[in-house]
Amino acid sequence: MTQSSAPARPPQVTMAGWMTVGASLFMLVNVFTYVSQLRTIENREAVAKTLSRDPLKGMGIDLEQALSMLHGASLVAGACAAATAILGWFALQRNHHARIALSVLVLPLFFTGLVASPFLSSMIAVSVVLLWARPARDWFNGVTPEPPARKPEQPSSSVTPPPPPEEPRAFEGFGQSQPTRPSDPTQPVSMQSMPPFPAARPVRPGELLQACIITWIMSGVVLLGMAIVVIGLFTTPDLLKDVYESDSRFGESGVSVSQLKVASIVMALVFSAWSAVAIVLALFVFNGHNWARITLVVSGSVAGLLSLVLVISSPVLLVVTAACVATVVLLLRPPSTQFCKR
Repeated sequence: MTQSSAPARPPQVTMAGWMTVGASLFMLVNVFTYVSQLRTIENREAVAKTLSRDPLKGMGIDLEQALSMLHGASLVAGACAAATAILGWFALQRNHHARIALSVLVLPLFFTGLVASPFLSSMIAVSVVLLWARPARDWFNGVTPEPPARKPEQPSSSVTPPPPPEEPRAFEGFGQSQPTRPSDPTQPVSMQSMPPFPAARPVRPGELLQACIITWIMSGVVLLGMAIVVIGLFTTPDLLKDVYESDSRFGESGVSVSQLKVASIVMALVFSAWSAVAIVLALFVFNGHNWARITLVVSGSVAGLLSLVLVISSPVLLVVTAACVATVVLLLRPPSTQFCKR
């Protein structure tokens, strides 16, 4: 094996990377469809029938608990699929951190993906395993396999020896020296005649890459959650009515069910647009644009404060707060600042 600055990507890595990206995107579509049809009459009857059989019969799980667990597993599968789709693309760019993150996410994706699409979850798992095969390991480590050694050819007796080197011809005149040829390797080369070396491209710091990955993953999760909320509002209108009737604060404030539905849709659209803008900003930050880094810092700070205010109503938002704080801190580190200000 020999070290190489830019080894060619083996076909196994190309196939595994694009399989991961494609299967993850299809998994997202399947999760949307599954969640939208989770509480239909046909699905409820199928789940109830499954709970009435062994080994689930004596476990004491009712229908609503089972549907809630399936809903949660589907959300986890969708979030992991959004992350693996992005990480699969980065793995195709020979990113070591992306391959490690894929190996971590493939376990929850495989088990939770069995609910929505067992075939796609298995395909993603196999694709990630292929990224650790020997050709993929060599490519990620920058190692180029040596070509197979050739057999030495047998010398033939009929081959004539090469002619002796031609003696240099003397120049006329006394004291004149023979000029050297430009291709003579024994003569020193003037540094002034050599072309200038190209400027080395600055190495993208790990802090900036981690901030971009966190932004892409969390924004993808928010986009997925908002899409599920909008789909649920249109497919299961009774669900919003049950939420309205279970909380007396809505009735005391004078808000009707239709007004609550409109407000929920508007908020979902706002948060979806915010997440999409954050994804685009992270792409510009990844390429070293300082204005995008400053804008993403402001966006992350506002999102972190907002999620911290709303954490009383939903403790899960602490994860969003932690992700926003980590992103802002990583983008304000000196390596990230210097890379974007180059």
